[in-house]
Amino acid sequence: MTSGLALRVQLLVALTAAVVVSLPFVQGHGGHDEGGGGGGQGGHRAPVVMISMDGFRFDYLSRIKTLTASNRVDNYFAQLAAGGVWAADGVGNVFATKTFPNHYTLVTGLYEETHGVVENFIFDRRLNRTVHLTDPTEQRAEYFHGTPIWVNFGRQRSAKDVACYMWIGCNLPIDNFTLPKAVDYRPNVQCDERVKWLSEQMASGVELTLMYIDEPDATGHMYGPDSKQLNDTLIQLNHCLGRLLALIPHSINVLLVSDHGMMTLSKNISIAHNDDLFWVRGQDYTEWLIDPKPGNEKATIDYLRAYEAKGGVKVYQKEEIPDRWHYGHNVYVSSVLVVAEPGYRLLPEGGTLVGGHGYDNTVVEMRPTFLAMGPSIVKNHTLAKDDFRTLDVYLLIAALLGLEPSPNNGSCSNVRRVLAPNAFGLLPQSCRHDEYNVYHFAMLASILSVIFALCMFLAHRYSLRRGQQRVREQFGLDSVGPAHQQSLLPSDRKRRDLTAPLLTTEVSDDEDDDLFSRNLMDSNTSS
Repeated sequence: MTSGLALRVQLLVALTAAVVVSLPFVQGHGGHDEGGGGGGQGGHRAPVVMISMDGFRFDYLSRIKTLTASNRVDNYFAQLAAGGVWAADGVGNVFATKTFPNHYTLVTGLYEETHGVVENFIFDRRLNRTVHLTDPTEQRAEYFHGTPIWVNFGRQRSAKDVACYMWIGCNLPIDNFTLPKAVDYRPNVQCDERVKWLSEQMASGVELTLMYIDEPDATGHMYGPDSKQLNDTLIQLNHCLGRLLALIPHSINVLLVSDHGMMTLSKNISIAHNDDLFWVRGQDYTEWLIDPKPGNEKATIDYLRAYEAKGGVKVYQKEEIPDRWHYGHNVYVSSVLVVAEPGYRLLPEGGTLVGGHGYDNTVVEMRPTFLAMGPSIVKNHTLAKDDFRTLDVYLLIAALLGLEPSPNNGSCSNVRRVLAPNAFGLLPQSCRHDEYNVYHFAMLASILSVIFALCMFLAHRYSLRRGQQRVREQFGLDSVGPAHQQSLLPSDRKRRDLTAPLLTTEVSDDEDDDLFSRNLMDSNTSS
């Protein structure tokens, strides 16, 4: 390679390096703003109202469509879906598929083994007793790890602009933060009270509102998911949803979520307690937490495996708990986990229940619903089966409110599927690094492609020049004077025309390098 060609390549490589190094400082690429410090700065944030209906299985939406049509009433669930996004096949949730664990996942974006709420009950080893989280008098902030979204908002914005209605954990000083507008859970609350409360929050201008509704879960447990009673409850929920939506301005983002599904319990399995072998640290109709007594580890496993062999139940030692559950690495999970198979209920706890949940989160009947609508939500979009999870809701709310989230297990790419394109700038800084990496790679690939093309062009020019030099040497044009060059050329006019370019004035490599450098300097000056 000549010195001129080498200089050109070196200059191009230097330019490329300068562009690549400057990419992190480029602002607003792809229409997004990188922001700094807090959450995303590149979009207009809008308030959020999130309503959870406990035990709302994803396919209840199809049933409501039929029920509202036959009753000739408006389908408010369908209106919510049509104006935004919905998950036709539901969304993935976390194991155990229970109320408290999944509701706390919705507001922290964490797996159960991380946030610590592994069941509706836990065994407190310091107190040496089972704590039932469903009893408000037994709830303690120390059982709830991670940072709920209301704590993020209260610390980054204003605690007075958060309102919480019966949501799990809102009434506790989690992470040493107390929420001033929190209503404790009470059963059998009618829609009128919920409407009155939400009306007050909308009038006061709160930016984050969380509401928990304990149906259709209660009806599903008592009568089953396929009962007439559950259908009646769905009609009532549709009517209540319509009243709630009427209070919410179009300038607010609305999320309708749930924690789990429901399935019919049709088979029983009874495991006798053996107080000589083990302690039962906590139990319900789908899950038992067991600790063997000292020296009885193998005997306990053998005892429980005998029930497993009969079918209807799975037995896991703690180290055998499936990794995909993200469940076993927590102090509240005992040494042995017993989980009922789908459709089975563990006696005596589940004896009166017709419907239940808590099974493997891959069981389709365990999948909850998800709908969203608002100025920052994509319009008329249906999510595919694996496009969104309960784990992603926390990160979505953080983006909608322009908050920088705490560490979580949510997916930035899943959140983008729900956001409207003009709201991508709301994504928190932690998500925008992923976006930058994609942009950076694309830019680098483009620049390298240009360099490759230029190098090929320069190499081609160099090859032509070498060919011309060989022709000159062959005809002796470099060793004779100009007066004799014409006589050495072929007499054929056609051949003389073909070789004519060889007689044109050539620019030397050094002169060409000077010209290349001057053009580059002129280009930089003009820009």
